[in-house]
Amino acid sequence: MQDYLFLYDVDFNHIRLLDLTKLADQAEPFYQWVEKKFQINAHNGGSLDFIIKNSTQPQIEKAILSCYLDDNTTQLPKLFDGGGIPYKHKDACYFFFAWLARDAATQRLSPLISSAFKNTKNTNNGLTRIELEAEILSKILFVYRENIKFFEWSVFREVTLNRLEGSRRAKKGSAIENFIRTALIESFSYYFKTRGNYGKYKDFKIMDKPLKIKNRTYDVVAILKDFNNKEDMVIIPVKTRETQGGGHSHLFSRDIEQANQDIREYYPNAHIISVIIAQNWSQTEIDTHSNNYGNVFHFNTNPNMFNGFDYKNQSKLNKVLEEILNG
Repeated sequence: MQDYLFLYDVDFNHIRLLDLTKLADQAEPFYQWVEKKFQINAHNGGSLDFIIKNSTQPQIEKAILSCYLDDNTTQLPKLFDGGGIPYKHKDACYFFFAWLARDAATQRLSPLISSAFKNTKNTNNGLTRIELEAEILSKILFVYRENIKFFEWSVFREVTLNRLEGSRRAKKGSAIENFIRTALIESFSYYFKTRGNYGKYKDFKIMDKPLKIKNRTYDVVAILKDFNNKEDMVIIPVKTRETQGGGHSHLFSRDIEQANQDIREYYPNAHIISVIIAQNWSQTEIDTHSNNYGNVFHFNTNPNMFNGFDYKNQSKLNKVLEEILNG
């Protein structure tokens, strides 16, 4: 694909779009969950689009509030930001309906709601922030639904794609780690789509800050919480090398091995999934690393040309995470 879009010595590739579309696709389970909540509240099996268009404002408000107040984390899908970090559930609900209703949910709408909430304290009406958000979002949807017109998944996907692109621009972090994080959440979403839960765990979160161990940092880390509130970790060391083979190859392997030894020292029960992006890597080195530390994903490409997990490696990662969640 990259060669196909390299025309007249000009690179027309939009690699970021490939990753953002994967992220946008992971919003579908959350969309389907919201649709189900609206169906239950409306006592109607119609689509989310149909129910929003045919409900009164109080009915829409009640359905939105039911989404906010659902705390059954073991059966709740996630909504992710542009960096592949899952929103907290109440934030996910806010962004979902805010994205449906209008643009700039953080920069414009949220400050307006904060001002309104501050004003409610002067009236002593007893509204919580969540109740106020549900009321305001429902009224915006109700008033503008004829202008918005469409609330189907395909339309929401396009809106999500646009919002995620803005979110990614606002976040720091390398493109490679964003690609890896997207692959990881795609595996979590695959498991949820096929099981409706997270296996032996009741919830997970992906760290929004690097995990520091000794003098190294790890940017792709998931924390799994079981039903006894015990935490496990999935740590993905990402190592890249632009030069091919040569005398530094073994030194690079030693660096990878030392990084994983550090993880084992501080987190002996952590699940390590190594990602190595380097050309002409030694299969012997890969086999040794895999035998000592578990799963290794090797991409035989220059890091500057890496654009995420392909179908084969994504399926492999899905299987690895499946085994972890099943225990």
